Amino acid sequence: MEFKGKKALITGSAVRFGRHVALELAKQGADVAIHYRDSEKEAEKVVNGIKEMGRKSQAFPAELTDAKQAVKMVRDASEFLHGLDILVNNASSVYVHKHVTEVQPDEWKRVLDTDLNGAFYCTHAVLPIMHMQKYGRIINMGAVGCGIIQAKPLTTAYSAAKTGLLILTKSVAASEVQNGITCNMVSPGIMEISEEKRNVPLKRYAKYDEVLRAVLFLASEKSAYITGQNMEVAGAYQL
Repeated sequence: MEFKGKKALITGSAVRFGRHVALELAKQGADVAIHYRDSEKEAEKVVNGIKEMGRKSQAFPAELTDAKQAVKMVRDASEFLHGLDILVNNASSVYVHKHVTEVQPDEWKRVLDTDLNGAFYCTHAVLPIMHMQKYGRIINMGAVGCGIIQAKPLTTAYSAAKTGLLILTKSVAASEVQNGITCNMVSPGIMEISEEKRNVPLKRYAKYDEVLRAVLFLASEKSAYITGQNMEVAGAYQL
């Protein structure tokens, strides 16, 4: 099993893509801490599924826009699992699809607080733990095109957050390379939860499993010499 003995924390892992990551890591031998904000029942289902595989798991609630809650969640998860080898910053905000002139200040703040600040809080909290281990894998979930500085009037807040997350990814990678810690980003294009396919050259959306394989690779020993990179899984979308 690729991740036997590893300890992982996946934010936003009660539902959708985060759930798939958590269950697959457990299937491959990892003990997994589940984070959720509102979906307590769904989180418990994931926990029970992991326990049925013979792995350790527990659900930890937190509002990641609150630094104190985010830090406590990471520390509690680490205490429960006796360390953390893998952190996947997957939690994301409600997608705001509005012209920049129509985005309200509270919407702007919510997107940046969740997609960027929340990832920073969790990363900042996990680094001392990984320093003690002299080992760590941090994977941030980005968005296709986040490395391209271009006008996106209908998704300005989201694009700003994900581009900022890419800068955070590279900064952490550069600062932690001597500590046995890698930090990378996986940027999906349009995933299977969307109905929008017309602009994808492959004429279909990305399947969860296709994006999942990129996350697992970057969380594994196979990617030990890769850090500070953004892996797009997008079927040539926005090339």
